[in-house]
Amino acid sequence: MAHRGVKFGLVMHGERLGVRRLAAGIEYGGLLAETRLIARQWQLFTKRSRYGLTAAQQHTKQGELLKVLKSADSSRQEKVAACRLLTFIATKDAVPVLAKLLGDPQMNHMARYAMEVIDDKSVDDAFLAALGQLEGRPLIGVMGSIGVRGDERAVGQIAAK
Repeated sequence: MAHRGVKFGLVMHGERLGVRRLAAGIEYGGLLAETRLIARQWQLFTKRSRYGLTAAQQHTKQGELLKVLKSADSSRQEKVAACRLLTFIATKDAVPVLAKLLGDPQMNHMARYAMEVIDDKSVDDAFLAALGQLEGRPLIGVMGSIGVRGDERAVGQIAAK
């Protein structure tokens, strides 16, 4: 992966996955070698539990992140960070909290980002419910998320908009 000319790769740290800046000498054969390196690291990673966390640890971490989202004292930056982390460990239990953020113009994008990867029909139901309540950019974003998830039930509602 490259970002502003700097190369990054997935790096395993024991049971944890991280992103680390690659040394210039690791390029070997350019993009092909970099792609193979990242693909191999991804294969190793996917054989382990999600980010080296047990199911109980995932549940605990998700609860902590959802508390941040529910708290009126949390800054927007803290909530954005919580949504980013939830994209990796969120379960269907996170959907009601994330769905409440769909109406927030500043948090809509991050809430959708976290919801799109949750493999549960409750996400599709939340997006369908939001179609009837949202306007403007948040509505357009939800339509895009429905497209990403491929929920055919929404076709009629989207066409009516």
